[in-house]
Amino acid sequence: KVASELKIECVNYHIDQNFLPCDICEQEGDAVFLINYHGLCGEYIKNAPFKYKIVDNSMAFFEKPSSEENTYTIYSARKFFSVPDGAYLISNVPFRKVPVLESDISYKRTRMLFHALELGPGDAYKESQANEQEIASLRKSMSYLTKKLLAAVDYDKEKHLRNQNFNTLHSYLSKYNMI
Repeated sequence: KVASELKIECVNYHIDQNFLPCDICEQEGDAVFLINYHGLCGEYIKNAPFKYKIVDNSMAFFEKPSSEENTYTIYSARKFFSVPDGAYLISNVPFRKVPVLESDISYKRTRMLFHALELGPGDAYKESQANEQEIASLRKSMSYLTKKLLAAVDYDKEKHLRNQNFNTLHSYLSKYNMI
């Protein structure tokens, strides 16, 4: 459920030029949602002094989850791999009651993936936006199709290729990059 349905108050904070929070005022019982922008904030997040943390590693799929108490780590498989749905929530926080979610059925969303593969992401943009809206309203677990697709991924190879791509781009663009 979304925060408003659960009557959770969300308070925004600002980030500095290094993508790090600069004005969080934690109150007793607050959970602080920290985004690991492109994997650049991992060290800060690891040492952040907040009692309850929700770490968003959706832009840092290969970052290890936190082993700290009272910390949840979120990953998005969709942002890193061409799959129709899928995310992970990892925590050492004992759940009092874990809801059993129905598995998603995602074959209809694969059309957009093939559309983007053959004609480019720009051509499939409208279809992609419709998929995003549908997924945002779902309260289901990862589909069987996505689990099978992710089981076929060579994660070590993907990590190596992403690092290689980064290093290549960095060698050409670092003089322009302000970070």
